[in-house]
Amino acid sequence: AAAGAARRAGLARFVLVSGAGVRHPRSQAYRLLNLFGRRMDHKVAGEEGVRAAYEGALSGVRYTVVRPSGLTDAPPKGAAQMTVRQGDGAAGRVSRGDVAEIIAELCACADGNGDDQELAANATFELYDTGSGVPAHTLTVGDILSDEALAGSALLRMLGAAPQSPRAFAEAGGERASRAGCATYSELLSGLATDAELAAQEGGDETAHTQ
Repeated sequence: AAAGAARRAGLARFVLVSGAGVRHPRSQAYRLLNLFGRRMDHKVAGEEGVRAAYEGALSGVRYTVVRPSGLTDAPPKGAAQMTVRQGDGAAGRVSRGDVAEIIAELCACADGNGDDQELAANATFELYDTGSGVPAHTLTVGDILSDEALAGSALLRMLGAAPQSPRAFAEAGGERASRAGCATYSELLSGLATDAELAAQEGGDETAHTQ
């Protein structure tokens, strides 16, 4: 409803904050988090609703879906230490401050001119600290919990969700198609594929932009 209202009002950019791992309903993290009010199912429905609302929209009104990973209260690290990936192939941890800054960048670019307006337009991407990524299809709650005490709690061990030893992202092919030298969020987000382009690829290789 909100996305439809934004489109009808001619809002330059609608940004939806979703979550990494939404395309992997069999993962441990999805199943456990979904016990709390079906939160993951609602994230999926929210993404689909936004895309449907903007289908066939004229240029000048755009959306972006941001899929942050496990949120932390750590200070923002900035674009140079962030990885942006498409295809929901990985998840990790990211500061709430970095997520807020990247959303602010998207909103500011929407009011700009020329190429700035197309930054991550009609696109979906995942965001996490470089080096923290793990495969999303085997994501556990322990992989994304920011509270170390909770991550090692007896409750999560009982549920089989206690964190495993650190897992290298190499088991999913590593940080493929990486981009270095991204000093700003604008550089990090440039050149992302639109959702329509990704759908046309029918599950081709995922891409990652990293510093």
